[in-house]
Amino acid sequence: MAEPMLLIQGIVYGDQNGNAIMDSNETGLANWTINLEQPPGNVISRATTNTDGRYGFYSLVPGEYAVVENLEMGWNLTTPSDGKYAVNLTSNTTMLNFGNKMMPAPTRNITSPANTTFLANGSMLVNTTSPK
Repeated sequence: MAEPMLLIQGIVYGDQNGNAIMDSNETGLANWTINLEQPPGNVISRATTNTDGRYGFYSLVPGEYAVVENLEMGWNLTTPSDGKYAVNLTSNTTMLNFGNKMMPAPTRNITSPANTTFLANGSMLVNTTSPK
């Protein structure tokens, strides 16, 4: 008798409030890479999320797998806490979701010369003196 063919599915989403739960106002993230590893550390397949943030691995045989997100630059992982799921695949497994919160943009601390005036529109007026 042939082994059953199973699947692993989930969503990569933008966790705007960082609560590690996909809330109704949070959406999937497109074009993120998820690795399927067996054993952990040995990538056997890759999936790219679709426009809804969904990914899937299909036609899998029962066994031990790790599902690992490739974290994109500028994001922090909110769930799962270690960035991967360990799966003992004996039946179809869904809802292996990865939550990610965008990191705030770094603030630029600009030190201006003492003779500089900032205007209301954000531009700056530099007062210079001519050499004598």
